[in-house]
Amino acid sequence: MRIIVIILACSFWVAPSAAQENHFRNPSIKGPSAWAQSSRVAGVVFNLDSKVGKSKKGSLRINNESGSLETPFNWRQVCRVDKAKTRRFRLAAYVKTQGLKAGTKVNLIAQCWDADDKTIHFVQCAPQSQDGDWRIIEVVFELPPKVKSLFVMAYIVGRGEVWWDDFVLSETTKPLTPAAKPNASRSLDDEAQKLARGVGSDIPWQFDAAQAKSVRSERRNRSWCTCAAQMTKRE
Repeated sequence: MRIIVIILACSFWVAPSAAQENHFRNPSIKGPSAWAQSSRVAGVVFNLDSKVGKSKKGSLRINNESGSLETPFNWRQVCRVDKAKTRRFRLAAYVKTQGLKAGTKVNLIAQCWDADDKTIHFVQCAPQSQDGDWRIIEVVFELPPKVKSLFVMAYIVGRGEVWWDDFVLSETTKPLTPAAKPNASRSLDDEAQKLARGVGSDIPWQFDAAQAKSVRSERRNRSWCTCAAQMTKRE
């Protein structure tokens, strides 16, 4: 009887750990593997910063001196979620910013793709526009049933420098992130839609979920123009 009780106790202890699986590859930035970047243009530098990190050295850095407030530059990764046991997820990362100029925005966003790479949902954290040391930004959301993967983008638009570290995409039991106030929500959504189309300008996707169901994304290497970020072949 005592053995059975111990086995059951261990089973309940292991289950929460499994539910916390991080769907990012290389989330704490140990080298450049699993991460891609948008197109290189004059005045924008992407690099793995081996001297700066949240808990230990190593982070993704973008230094944008291009001056454009229209062109987003990003680090990005496609994360598979098709084997997830639940549909409530937490998307988060630590961010550090420096030298942000007026109008500059930094954020972590994701397009949610179905099995045919159709964008049927979109999520975003709260945009950052001030200089600051490491802080976490996150959003807790419900995935539509047909979502199989997330195309996650950590971006900056405008002048400034940003570091990213300790990414998380995991199943969670945390409460959903409250919706913003109506006016603020509309403003954020409009801006996020514009930027998301910018970072994925060659994908014929629509933010509106109903319309997006009829839009098909190509499964191949995607070339990006200089007016927007690039996408690589789906990993």
